[in-house]
Amino acid sequence: MPRLDLLLVAMPWETVQMPSIRLGLLKAVCDRAGFACEARHFNLDAMEHFFLGSRSHGQETDEAFGVEDYNAIAEMSVSGFGDWIFAVPPLCDPPPAESDPFLEAIRRRGDPAWQGRLDLIVRLRSQAPAFLAAKAKEVIACRPRVLGLTLCFGQTTGSLALARLVKAQDPTIRVIVGGGACEGEMGVALARAFPELDVVVRGEADRVLPELLRDLVDGGPITRRPGLCFLRDGELVAEARDILSAADLDRLPCPDFDDYFARLAQMPFRDRIADRIALPVEASRGCWWGQKHHCTFCGMNGDGMGYRCKEAQRTVDEIVSQARRYRVMHIQMVDNIMAVEHARELLPRLRDQGADFRLFWETKSNLTRPQVAMLRDAGVRAIQPGIESLSTSILTLMRKGVTALQNVRLLKWCLANGVTPIWNLLYGFPGEDEDEYARMAAFVPALGHLPPPTSFHPMCVDRFSPYFDDPERHGIELIGPVIDYRPMLGVDDATAGDMAYQFAFRYRDGRDPERYAAPLRTAVDTWCAQCHPARSLVYRRGPGFLSIVDRRPGMTGTVSDFGPLEAATYLACEDGADAATIVRWFAAQDVAVSSGWVQGFLDELATRNLVFTDGGKVLALALPANPDPPSAATAVV
Repeated sequence: MPRLDLLLVAMPWETVQMPSIRLGLLKAVCDRAGFACEARHFNLDAMEHFFLGSRSHGQETDEAFGVEDYNAIAEMSVSGFGDWIFAVPPLCDPPPAESDPFLEAIRRRGDPAWQGRLDLIVRLRSQAPAFLAAKAKEVIACRPRVLGLTLCFGQTTGSLALARLVKAQDPTIRVIVGGGACEGEMGVALARAFPELDVVVRGEADRVLPELLRDLVDGGPITRRPGLCFLRDGELVAEARDILSAADLDRLPCPDFDDYFARLAQMPFRDRIADRIALPVEASRGCWWGQKHHCTFCGMNGDGMGYRCKEAQRTVDEIVSQARRYRVMHIQMVDNIMAVEHARELLPRLRDQGADFRLFWETKSNLTRPQVAMLRDAGVRAIQPGIESLSTSILTLMRKGVTALQNVRLLKWCLANGVTPIWNLLYGFPGEDEDEYARMAAFVPALGHLPPPTSFHPMCVDRFSPYFDDPERHGIELIGPVIDYRPMLGVDDATAGDMAYQFAFRYRDGRDPERYAAPLRTAVDTWCAQCHPARSLVYRRGPGFLSIVDRRPGMTGTVSDFGPLEAATYLACEDGADAATIVRWFAAQDVAVSSGWVQGFLDELATRNLVFTDGGKVLALALPANPDPPSAATAVV
């Protein structure tokens, strides 16, 4: 059997419901360059290994170890759960579960979602060595000249353990790693502390991989290239990333996911996830907003914030061709943020394909009503809009560039158009006004008909964020890494600190966000528990009047009828307006009303929780019973 030039591997805890876009793209890049390359999704194999391991313990139910368990561990990997499971020989000799400091910290934290899974992750760790041994044997059998591993959150210990096992059995196999956990100082620490890694790639591997692979396959010295870290004669070589010559996305090939789908077809759990399989598509890199105003808490993109996007038609062609090739209509756009030009040019072209796509996309939260309608028409069924707060003053601290009214308005138009917003509510920002949380808690019941947040949790300090880069300026003090890699990897304090992405901290002013955010937490818990998809606050336009039906959870349940002037005033607040703007609108219709009357009516609406007020503007909260009204607000005047 001829030797492979490159074997690409994705370890747990990469999602099992979607092929790795990193493996798919790098495989296509190497194929185009003429290298013999295969991709192995060992995350699928891990799901099978742990799934069958549960059954071997006599647990025949789906709850023994299911996809939801896997996903939960993957989502918590930034907090160390995934890495802890694979912190086993040959990396370290783990302590007994009853005296393990990581487990003890979880028990003290008291998170009910994880208390019930502690026995599970302990059992998974006991099964991890057998999995690693089997995968190392599989790698050796493939006879690759080079093994490439992706290191993103939760993949560090598993990937390093596999690399060490492979090198011990066949030192001729060269090992390269890249991914989010290799950015900046993290990549330098990996190259310095783990000699089994021949090269660490910081940045965009698709730019340098063909030339690097040629060096490794030929057996010659490694050429110094942007972003590469490696040891040469015992000395560390760490080349900086070349941000200015970043990849032209339109010149990249379509990712190749054939290996993922071939392996998935052999999995015993395939039917359990068949309706959840998604195709990842990349339309842009970086963050156009972050280039201008770096959000204070955001550590995404590392030092590669520069924004680039594919041409609209190229992206549409890729979505269509990949869906046709793999017979999958669920598309996961992996961009950090939707390009402005894509909202304008790509979405109409996608709509005109006449296909029932189901897309997910990350967006900014200042989308307009027509833009949300276009998302719907193009097949975007879910977005992650980065709402983060319902307080304008706190959003300003974050540098989000939006207001609370814009965030609430987006929730309203998402509900009206059948687009699911996946959003988090954060708290604990240094310098925030604690009174804002009591204010938010007071108006949350008025939002009970809108989609609630997916989670409510404290803000984090991530590497590469402004909070991390200048903590003193922002009124915080870093304590240390959230994930302690010292016992997991047997490294010293400095290396463990350099490998960390997320950091614990304390407030210099001694504030206690858990105390003052408690009322909002209670309100959000009620919101999440009571919210249902039915439209429980709607208006109907009649000839010369407006009827509002209020069936929101916790409200009194009323029907309000307003005459023509009141109706027109309410409809003028559909997207948010202030009293002066409404008076001018009436004047343009040759209707004379005083600013005092308008402001008095707006105050009445606020008292009845029918509007959201912010910064002098008022947003109508009721949704139209008829989402496509035949005419404008003047119809009721």
